[in-house]
Order: sequence, then C-alpha cells, then structure tokens
Amino acid sequence: MNQLSRDHRVEIESFLSEHKAFCLSTISVENQVSSAPLYYVHDDFLKLYFCSDETAEHSVNLVLHKNVAASIYREGHTFSEINGLQMKGQCEVLTETSKVRDLYINKFNELSENETMLKRFDALKM
Repeated sequence: MNQLSRDHRVEIESFLSEHKAFCLSTISVENQVSSAPLYYVHDDFLKLYFCSDETAEHSVNLVLHKNVAASIYREGHTFSEINGLQMKGQCEVLTETSKVRDLYINKFNELSENETMLKRFDALKM
C-alpha cells in the first residue's frame, strides 16, 4: 500500500468503520469477472478480512487467482453524492483466525449472542 497521510488514514479508517459490506470481484477459471457482496472487518493496518464458505464461487475463484478488486461505497441520490473506496490486491486464506473472529464479534454484535451463528462462523474460511 502507498504511504497515506495521517488525514487520509483517519478518513479511510472512519469510512471502513461506518460500513459493513463490500463488493469483492474475483476471476473465474474461464477468466470471467465475478462479484459478490460480503461482510468485512478491518484491522489497524487497514487490511480487510471476510469469511466465506469454501464452496462459494468467489472462494473457488480465489484458489485459482489471488488477484481481487473490491469497492465499498456510500450511496447517494445524485451523482455528486456517491463516493467510496476502490481497491485491488491479493487475497489469501488465513491459518490463524482468532484475531479476525474477535474483529467480527466486535463489529457484528449479533455473533456473540447467537451460539449457532458462532459455530457456523467458526466453520467458514477466512
């Protein structure tokens, strides 16, 4: 990631905290672009994390192509109001997920209150 000014970093952190979902674009085996809306969390380094079933199309695509693009945006009623973040990079499966699990529980309170959701969450890949 390019170096960010302190002001830009604070603005991005605030934007990421305000929103819960992003659109992830991946590349299929047929070299076709596919997009999926997903819930995300982020860490202090502005890295984004998501969890997903390993059979989901985007998860299957990530086994073949690690390059991704994503966007998070604020909708508006006029052209001048729409704004957001667009990013590209590489995606990988995590082996240590406890930190991300905690980030999810902090952002999505309903996870901590629902044992069934927690078990399902723990079974997903990140």
